[in-house]
Amino acid sequence: MAVASLQTMAGLKALRWAPARRWPAGRWWSAAGSGDDRGAVAGRQGIGVDLVEREGELGGQWRSLRYQADGSDPQAALAGLIAQVRADENIAVHLSSELKALEGSAGSYRSVIASGEQEQVVEHGVLVVATGGRPAPTSEYLYGSTRR
Repeated sequence: MAVASLQTMAGLKALRWAPARRWPAGRWWSAAGSGDDRGAVAGRQGIGVDLVEREGELGGQWRSLRYQADGSDPQAALAGLIAQVRADENIAVHLSSELKALEGSAGSYRSVIASGEQEQVVEHGVLVVATGGRPAPTSEYLYGSTRR
């Protein structure tokens, strides 16, 4: 069959292939410490990162944590991570901002970051969205049925 297919294609011209432009920089849209952490890791590796936070400060839900399973102080860990992100020259932090538009395809995106009335166009190859989280209300497993 392969030979028959090749014979059928005889005389056809091959389409010219042109690679799409790829952007080496990553962009993180974050509403939680997980996005801050991934952005910090990428920044340490020399990858340009735009960390976009909807709120006026980094940290998201992590700011409300008071205990961690290993007994360490979550607020001290968060403060250390924020200091690390702020000190990294590869990371641009956009507070009180949001993603207004996104277009493109894998490896070649164009995004619009809106901060109040100002908009900034950013071209990038990677987009990581960390949307944060909230506890899910439930009545299963007798959740909330005790005063403890």
